[in-house]
Amino acid sequence: MLGLTLTDLIAGLAVALGAAPRPFMGSLTGSKAMGAGWLRLLGVAGFGRGLLLAVSVLFLVGVLAACDHQPTPADNQQPSMKTVVIPVEGISCVACAARVKKTLTSIAGVGDVQVSLTERNARVRFDPSRLGAERLVTAINGLGYHAGTPAEGQ
Repeated sequence: MLGLTLTDLIAGLAVALGAAPRPFMGSLTGSKAMGAGWLRLLGVAGFGRGLLLAVSVLFLVGVLAACDHQPTPADNQQPSMKTVVIPVEGISCVACAARVKKTLTSIAGVGDVQVSLTERNARVRFDPSRLGAERLVTAINGLGYHAGTPAEGQ
């Protein structure tokens, strides 16, 4: 996630709570016995394991809450989206299909693209208020392939 281990988080927490000076933390970074050492250090400093666990959990929850939200497929299911299936002649390999997909995906208003090499078509979900199916056809033709007439898809 952030490149931090649990022991790094515990060490940072100990420094933040004043249980360990920074040089001491830096000298232990990377040590496999660091977790147990920090628990002993915090015990000596007067912190119980329960408090340490509770504060660590709260800290991790805060870190996770601060991470960017990744949209799920349910987030992309907008009622205004339209799906079309566009026949594409000339795609003969995976690289061709990937090129068509990358081009269509880069167009503003396009939500999802699936290019089938075996069926020789592209299934595109897009926002019709932002662009029309003819823009998709033009983009495919601009790559040197021949796009057929788009048909309504599911």
